[in-house]
Amino acid sequence: MGQLHPKCLADDMDITIQVRKKGYRVVSEPSVPIYEAIPPQLGGFASQKIRRNVNVMCTMFNHKSIIFNPRYGWYGFVILPTRKLFPVLVPFIGFLSLFSLFFLNFYLFAMAILALFVLFFVSSSIRSFLTSQIIIVTAWYRYLFKRYDVAWKKIKR
Repeated sequence: MGQLHPKCLADDMDITIQVRKKGYRVVSEPSVPIYEAIPPQLGGFASQKIRRNVNVMCTMFNHKSIIFNPRYGWYGFVILPTRKLFPVLVPFIGFLSLFSLFFLNFYLFAMAILALFVLFFVSSSIRSFLTSQIIIVTAWYRYLFKRYDVAWKKIKR
């Protein structure tokens, strides 16, 4: 295998994609235990999630030639886009849906916004969904404006 991409932030994902590009299959072993440190405060947890989303975005853009490429079979055409790319696009798809609803029928748009507002206070799953979308949008901001280097230096101390 070659070296990691010079702008690699997620070495595990980068290695997986490189292995797949070489024509080998990538198989996970479900019986291997994985341990992960979880930050005790909400702010640390959000920073961890933002960092992971930025890492995924950087790796996906570093290896964009594999996305939707039939040469890589199901991995490049279905698995990688649906597991890694689509989740970071969900906030924008939702925004575009609401935006188009605004122009189709203002009353439906208002009802959708009202329903989201009410469900935010009633449903914890809606709260966690909206929180995750805010985290993804923050990750996009950091990725697009190259703000992730600054954030990582603060964490390393």
